[in-house]
Amino acid sequence: MRLAYSYIRFSTPEQKKGDSKRRQLEECEKFCQESHLVLEKSRRFYDEGKSAYKGKHLTEGALGTILKLIEQGRVPKGSVLIVEAFDRLTRQQTSTAFKMFLSILEAGVDIVTLVDRQWFSQETINKNMGQLMMSIGALWSANNFSALLSNRLGKAWEQKRKLAIEEKRPMGSVCPGWVRLSEDEKRYEEIPDRVKIVRLIFWLALRGWGKQRMAKFFNRHLRRVPTWGVKGKMAEAWHYSYIQKILTNRAVLGELVPHSTLTVGGSDWKRRPAGPAIKGYYPQVIDEDTFLRVQARGSGPKGPLCDRGANLFQGLLKDGEHPEFSMWYKDHGDKAVTWVYVISDYRRVHPEEPIFSWPYGALERLILNYLVDMDWTALTAGRDAEVQKLKKELETAEARATDLGRQLKKLVELAKLTGDVEEVAGEVRDVRSRRDALRAQAGDLRHQLAAKQDFSAEDASALIRGLASDTAKLDSRKRLREAIRGQLDRIELFRRFPSRFLEGLKLQVPGLGLDLKSMLTARCVRILFRNQVERWVVDDGGKAGYGVRFDGAKPPAPRMAILEPDDLGGKHLVDLRKSERVLQKWEEWRRRRRAAGQRGKPKD
Repeated sequence: MRLAYSYIRFSTPEQKKGDSKRRQLEECEKFCQESHLVLEKSRRFYDEGKSAYKGKHLTEGALGTILKLIEQGRVPKGSVLIVEAFDRLTRQQTSTAFKMFLSILEAGVDIVTLVDRQWFSQETINKNMGQLMMSIGALWSANNFSALLSNRLGKAWEQKRKLAIEEKRPMGSVCPGWVRLSEDEKRYEEIPDRVKIVRLIFWLALRGWGKQRMAKFFNRHLRRVPTWGVKGKMAEAWHYSYIQKILTNRAVLGELVPHSTLTVGGSDWKRRPAGPAIKGYYPQVIDEDTFLRVQARGSGPKGPLCDRGANLFQGLLKDGEHPEFSMWYKDHGDKAVTWVYVISDYRRVHPEEPIFSWPYGALERLILNYLVDMDWTALTAGRDAEVQKLKKELETAEARATDLGRQLKKLVELAKLTGDVEEVAGEVRDVRSRRDALRAQAGDLRHQLAAKQDFSAEDASALIRGLASDTAKLDSRKRLREAIRGQLDRIELFRRFPSRFLEGLKLQVPGLGLDLKSMLTARCVRILFRNQVERWVVDDGGKAGYGVRFDGAKPPAPRMAILEPDDLGGKHLVDLRKSERVLQKWEEWRRRRRAAGQRGKPKD
């Protein structure tokens, strides 16, 4: 007797509450009894709430699973796949659907549609042209119905979006949990108790509370901080992911970004913004400065709670050769700190690759040495009112500049999506000019803060090394770590200097006895600051933790490179034309030549 496999699908979760699943399964069992088929009951394939028009049942559902089993030969030839109708199997474009239909038959698996009791196999469609045309017609009809329905719904939502933009008219009852649709359905109104909780979340975030810490605190006091849910179904407890959504949701500013689902490359669907944000759509419950300050703080990596501050670069370290993988801190409990290191997570996913690790003590000394020219006023300003005011203004300016940068990217993406570049060009120029002005303002504020302290490299070095070595006071290293996070975007570690930089570097540096190429084959660090400055540090293996650095995305041209003593303690690889020492010698040579009445250029 032949094996039969049932495939049952319905599009929306609401259909699960009805009779769809039971009906399809009952019809399948009845057909198997009539046709003397053995229904495979150990594995039944269901797709509940998966769209056949968008192909989600193929990429995320059970149909994709059974198609892989058929392709791998794990479904015996001669078996039968039973579906209620072709629209349960697929509603994709006719050409795509027909290819899938043929691939099943060519693998030796027949298809039965229960609605009309049609049995499709390679033999029947080759002999019976009517059945072949009927299958194509059924596939076309399934796609056409969904396309028409999608078009009607799209036009309806387009009209809703238009009214929302022009008249701020609500598009429906689905809205953020702290607001609700008014009784006359003409506006959204605040839910006072929930708005208080939203404001509390932002207040705690600005005081250093993490999402998990907030969730634990709220769950211990659920009576005073109750949860909310959708359609009357309340959440059992607070979850850090929902707190994160609140902290990043521009709906707290009263904005709504309308979205639409677009097809990309045939059956691939993506949710994209359908236009600019609608301001004033919801009641505003958080002021913009507070929101942007939280985004600026939350955009950086965070470390664990309740830690010893052992890793000053927690969350910042990445594998430079594989930037999507982090460098994890490992401490094997050795008091002599012999077995404390960072190791790339790349090998966990690719066990055949060699291990990449770096002793943490040497790494910390090396990186700290090249951070002494950062703005360390956060560690020294104390509670001086003027400095605190400047810090707040700087934080707000940087947050606004970052937000404008995000808006600029969205505008460019929208222009590419719609093809209407001219209409968006003016707004792009306006956003770019405002962002540049804010960046300039932030630079001025940094200079003012630096002037308040007037730090030298030696002062900064003594400060940060003192805080780093003060292991008895955990707060010292934590303060230092937060200051580093506030100004660094990421730190990438390389087992060797990138090969793209080594071409043509065959320099012997006079007087230093240093083969530059051999040094640049050593491991190195790439430091990316929040203000877009990039710094490379090559580890020379010295116990002092000093190395060779250069600033910028790549080293200077080989014939123009020169090594100079570094104010930060190591050596600085600079462009010969930008070297202050060389420029001073050039000016001195020119003065001598002018005094002697000679002309020409120096030979070296």
